[in-house]
Amino acid sequence: MRPFFLLFPAAFALMATGAAPDGGTIAHHGNGQGALAYTTCHGVSFQGNAAIRTPALAGLPQATILAGSAHYAGPTGHNAMLRQIATSLSPAVDLSPHCRCDAISLSLEQTRIPAMRTIELVDPELRDALALWPQVPLTSETLAQRRADALALLGAIPTPDLPNVAADEVHVESVFGAKPIRALTYRPIGSDSPLPVILHIHGGGFVMGTPEMKDVENRVLASELKCAIYSVDYRLAPEAPHPAPLEDIYSVFVWLHANASQLRLDPARIGIKGESGGGGFAAAAALYARDRDGPKFAFQHLIYPMIDDRSAVRKDLHPFVGEFVWTQENNHFGWRSLLGEEPGSAGVSAYAAAARAADVRGLPPTYISVGGLDLFLEENLTYADRLSRAGVPIELHVYPRAYHGFYRATNARVTKQAEHDTREALRRFLHG
Repeated sequence: MRPFFLLFPAAFALMATGAAPDGGTIAHHGNGQGALAYTTCHGVSFQGNAAIRTPALAGLPQATILAGSAHYAGPTGHNAMLRQIATSLSPAVDLSPHCRCDAISLSLEQTRIPAMRTIELVDPELRDALALWPQVPLTSETLAQRRADALALLGAIPTPDLPNVAADEVHVESVFGAKPIRALTYRPIGSDSPLPVILHIHGGGFVMGTPEMKDVENRVLASELKCAIYSVDYRLAPEAPHPAPLEDIYSVFVWLHANASQLRLDPARIGIKGESGGGGFAAAAALYARDRDGPKFAFQHLIYPMIDDRSAVRKDLHPFVGEFVWTQENNHFGWRSLLGEEPGSAGVSAYAAAARAADVRGLPPTYISVGGLDLFLEENLTYADRLSRAGVPIELHVYPRAYHGFYRATNARVTKQAEHDTREALRRFLHG
């Protein structure tokens, strides 16, 4: 059945319309301000006796409908959700796995384009991968489950057979008196000369993730680029807000520099790399190192970095960014967790949000890449422009029709191009 949707100016209801041989359930189109429409799709995955969860079919968001409540887990900016539908649900409603449910809701106010408004802008080769991303909004109530789900996925990823790479872990003393910091290590076997180093910072919106997330990629990069990689298991917000994560990262950097000879590393070629929230921490660490007496980073390699807390509260966002994967709502939660206060507040430290830096002169050569539909597009473009105007060598890539985290679509041509670009930039940083 082709998806269809209707928008009603008033009234809402939920009705069970009988058995469907292939299962069916609701999917939602909305605008974040309460304007809800409905569509019917099939191929439902069923959880329990009182819930139907929609898959992300044909670019549609996911919804979970419970007897007595409803929860929408759709893309950026569309947080009207389905909560009002709960008032029309009854525990008596039969939500069996073969029950087809149509939901209709309302709004008298519409200030944004309907949900999934940018799906046609997404590279067709990236669309299927959207189903791989969690659809549950990131909140204090869902954080523990989101972390657990992310860890569960790691167990399904096979470790590549790269006998020329030695993987290990170290525990580094904090220069700030905190507990020792764990870091995963990767280095090619058989290299006698001092190796250049990537200090890697994993992503996760400041609140999730482990260095194991990039284990496969780091093994491959260590092998291909003939470098050592140290991936930091920094403390996470909100349990450890700023400056705890930054202090963990900087402590490992200082340790690498101080022990470079023993570790057979080149202290003049230690750079920092991070993705998303890890890219934000990497940018902040580069600023922090610049401003302290001590070692400086040789380069910063930032992949769709999360660098400006003000994006979490902006009312004038680019109209076509942030609908998928990392939404403004998720962004607000991540920043609020890190800062311990409302994002956009006065006086936020540049060592938390690098875009807040008054002066970006003296930062190391920089690589920035971002998708054209990424929530971080504008803040990344602005930061790149500021770096260029400050005399910092900057390589900037914007990948058209790509959302945040599009690297997960490994077979897409745009992903392969982005991976090539990032690898070659690192090669130049590390080896000239």
